[in-house]
Amino acid sequence: MSERQGDDVELDIAGLFGADAVASTQAFTIYVPNKDRDGKEIGNQRQWVLEGLQLLGAVGGGATAMPPVEGVGVNAEGEFVWENPVLV
Repeated sequence: MSERQGDDVELDIAGLFGADAVASTQAFTIYVPNKDRDGKEIGNQRQWVLEGLQLLGAVGGGATAMPPVEGVGVNAEGEFVWENPVLV
């Protein structure tokens, strides 16, 4: 296999997927926690995820929620608060 230097390859990714005009590379993410700063469970996380999906869907024409991920924050007492936020 030979390696050629100086060759620029242009790839129209938007065109390959049949997108109109230029594809946007902007993203806005909402992290919906399942616990408050004191480590107390937030009972209505799903409601907030649905609200976030609706909001971003209306603003941007669509939205996706990712499965819960793991995160940690530090409360006022300096203790770790482990949580499982959902990314919208």
